[in-house]
Amino acid sequence: MRGDRGGLAAAALLLGLLAAGCEGGGDSRPDLVDTADARDASETTAPDAPDAPGAPLLAAATAPAYAVVGAQLTLDGSPSTGAALYLWDFGDGRAWDTPRESPLATVAYPTPGRYKPVLTAIAPGGQRRTAQVSVAVTRPLVFAPLHSSTVAWLPGTERAAVVSHDASELTVVQRDGAAFSVVTRLSAPGGPRTLTPWGDRLLVPCPDDDLLRILDPSGAASPIAVPLPRGSRPYAALPVGPYLAVSLQGTGQLALLTASDSPALHSLIGDLPDARGLALLPDGRLAVTRWRSPDA
Repeated sequence: MRGDRGGLAAAALLLGLLAAGCEGGGDSRPDLVDTADARDASETTAPDAPDAPGAPLLAAATAPAYAVVGAQLTLDGSPSTGAALYLWDFGDGRAWDTPRESPLATVAYPTPGRYKPVLTAIAPGGQRRTAQVSVAVTRPLVFAPLHSSTVAWLPGTERAAVVSHDASELTVVQRDGAAFSVVTRLSAPGGPRTLTPWGDRLLVPCPDDDLLRILDPSGAASPIAVPLPRGSRPYAALPVGPYLAVSLQGTGQLALLTASDSPALHSLIGDLPDARGLALLPDGRLAVTRWRSPDA
């Protein structure tokens, strides 16, 4: 019993100390505050004001994630609630002079950069909330990247083609919003490793058969098989001007084929050990990757 009384006394003392610390002016412990939340609150909340009738005030905005220099884009604050007026700051030193009734703003940025426009939503009672969006502005595209890959988007469509090496086939899928569905499967015997769009067709090197296959993903045209040197093991293909360039991993070469309805071997470029991936550079040169570096 003596031990129990000692424990009860200690518990009572502890509760007494906690109660004393909770009384006004008696708490010496600092409040724990999330600095990010505190910063957001200071940026988005005006001094306390009576709540306006109707929906609570909430600032929300949308904007394109990317834009080109000089192109007009729309900033939209209509997802906001409880607001009677809106004020846009475009993040580059420009802003509306006075609040407006419309939540929409148009703006064009004259130089590349990442801009952060800020919307201020104003309630009938005068209280304010803000929301920020981000827009990356770049110069107009002057070069479209082109390279071999295991998956490629089909130009001008909502479809993509994917290589299946083990199955020796290509799978074509259709995008519908955030979902994809299989449209068709194209046979490509010979263990394809990469593919590259060529107009409305696909270049598909098949190393096990030493062939370059040219397939129509729509199935409208018959497949074409272009023979390559025995043991060359073609890995990647790319249209380059008047030619189709094909990397030959087995022989360490680059084959140039005529880019016609019936492609044929034009010439071979040597001294490219283990040549594999291909990419076209902006200056017109062709980059060739290798599977392994030569022995030192």
